[in-house]
Amino acid sequence: MAARPEFVVTVFTALHLGASFVNQLVLAYLFGVSIEMDAFLTAGALPLTIVGLVIGELGFVLVPLLSHRRVQEELSEVASRLFSLLAVGGLALGLLGLAGHGWILRLTTSSDIPPATLELALALAPWIWLLVGLNIVCSFFTGLHHFHRRFTCPAVVLAFPYLGMIVGGLGWAPEVGIRSVVYGWLAGTFLKAYILGAGVWRESGLSFRWSFRHRANRELGVSLLPLGVALLPFTVFPVLDAYWASGLPHGSLSTLGYASRIVLALTTLAVQGIAVVLFPAITANGVAGEREQFRQRLSQALQTIVLIILPVAALTAALRVPLLEFLFERGRFDRADTLAVAGVLPWYLLGMLGMAPMNVISRGFFALRDYRTPAGLGLVSLGLYAALCAALTPQLAQVGIAVAYAVTWLLTLFLQAYVLGRAAGKLLDEELLIHVVKVGASALLAAVVAVALSDGLEPRLGLFVGLAVSGLASLLVFAGLSYFVFRVAHLRGLVAAAAKRAGVVG
Repeated sequence: MAARPEFVVTVFTALHLGASFVNQLVLAYLFGVSIEMDAFLTAGALPLTIVGLVIGELGFVLVPLLSHRRVQEELSEVASRLFSLLAVGGLALGLLGLAGHGWILRLTTSSDIPPATLELALALAPWIWLLVGLNIVCSFFTGLHHFHRRFTCPAVVLAFPYLGMIVGGLGWAPEVGIRSVVYGWLAGTFLKAYILGAGVWRESGLSFRWSFRHRANRELGVSLLPLGVALLPFTVFPVLDAYWASGLPHGSLSTLGYASRIVLALTTLAVQGIAVVLFPAITANGVAGEREQFRQRLSQALQTIVLIILPVAALTAALRVPLLEFLFERGRFDRADTLAVAGVLPWYLLGMLGMAPMNVISRGFFALRDYRTPAGLGLVSLGLYAALCAALTPQLAQVGIAVAYAVTWLLTLFLQAYVLGRAAGKLLDEELLIHVVKVGASALLAAVVAVALSDGLEPRLGLFVGLAVSGLASLLVFAGLSYFVFRVAHLRGLVAAAAKRAGVVG
């Protein structure tokens, strides 16, 4: 029996996250919480924000845009026009960033940034800006793959940039420092673009067109601006972090960076397979005017994400110190670094409870080709985050930024889910509330068990065995409570469906 697309995407996403995780271990080992990591994160803050916008924007626009064009000749023409425009635009954007990187860095960092950090960031920034253009091309090719319902190739090549960073760091960090990581990153991204293009070029009938005047390009341009604003909460927070944290003691931005990357990895693993495969399906519902099917798909996806993300957040928070100690505490990453990251990680995990479902909520708007509403709501979220950072950072330092992250994401989720529900049918209904309460209670009780087991087992069995046993045991407690005690309907339905598919029942 053929594997489900969600499973394929999730498996390769897990491999991608494995490479990302190993990359974080390598960075921690080589550079720890240091000026070099601060400079790396500072130099990449704005370019990576643009990359994050592009990766989201093009897929969200391309699939609905191409879904209205079913004749192969018209599809080839539209795809070629879009490719030509985006290739030239990506090159121009990368060159502009390369030429103005010094001015951009001084504009987006605090005047109190240490001179050594700024000097190194200025050396790294030109190379990172080159990645922007490459990622625009990668995102376009990925969107074409998803339009054709081909999810495996984009999922496979996700890991290539991280593999490049790992090879670069381990191979040449002693000679050239953190620059080696950026060089490897660039090489891995180039290879990713080549493979994605080769996999879809003939099928889509692509060719370069020097004339950019075409209806599809106008539609793309009209959609990109509001869509980019709508995606700001997913991408621009690191720029604000770089501004506020650059004036704090060195290592503050690194601490926040490690915590945010842990949360991003967990979120991606939990929702990527669901969200990627869901989007073409709800787009088809939107095009056909099938609002009830649209709402049902969104509601089922939200319940699945809650079922995954709540126990992950609770158990990671409960075991964060031994987990960080086991994973990161080696090389230049010492005990003080572990405790610093552990101090902000619970707030980022709380924010993850809002960010993870937002990956589905945002796709709901985009499937309906409504970009203006989430754009306005995105500006509200951005303003709230900036205001909270300004108010909390002077008193709480880096913890204030973490608190702002948690509060902003939770409020963003409730606001956008409510507004989307008015257009597509109520999403924050009694069924979802009961589901959240039952799953949350199971997750909290499992977290209590995890802490008790960890405290008792680690001194006797050692860090690794104690952590593994307490983590697995608490997951079993969560599953048992959810299924047998709280009788979570969605979990029982998923188990029954999996058993039927495997031929165990029915």
